[in-house]
Amino acid sequence: MSVPRIPVGSPQGIRSRGATGFVWWGPGAEGMDRVAAVESRVLLFASPESCLAWAGEAGSSRDERAETEVVDLDAVRPWLDRATPTIDLAEALGVVNMAIDVAASTGRSWDPRVGAHRGAYRRFVAAAVPWAFADADAAPAWSAREFGSAQSMVRRSVALLDRALAEGRPTDI
Repeated sequence: MSVPRIPVGSPQGIRSRGATGFVWWGPGAEGMDRVAAVESRVLLFASPESCLAWAGEAGSSRDERAETEVVDLDAVRPWLDRATPTIDLAEALGVVNMAIDVAASTGRSWDPRVGAHRGAYRRFVAAAVPWAFADADAAPAWSAREFGSAQSMVRRSVALLDRALAEGRPTDI
């Protein structure tokens, strides 16, 4: 079994439909963030501890600066279902960013930083990191088109992560 090398990383959680799975996450060989995957399937762990134990056996070490966080797909579903008019943009950005990392790790083509979703992605980043943006693109008012693009981007990210969890490879040692 060949696992892409993530020499220094941390366990990160993905919560969907009330269940949380953990992945080994960190920069891969090319410096881009990745999750451990085998044959296009994300390696899933029941706990951060089992993820850390596996990483140690695989020759990886923990990034002491990175805290274990949980990307919560359930937190963005009400907005996608239009049950609530607002969304926590930082939470949504976390979902999108994890989807980017999972897609890159499993060979799926998904990167909203380019193409049709680029503007919406930039707006999410600007809302989460406002001090990094001083231009009009970071303005709080969204057009209907931008809103639709943002919703499409988050919906596709949730679907990609749900599929990765469903097809994932349970790996508890």
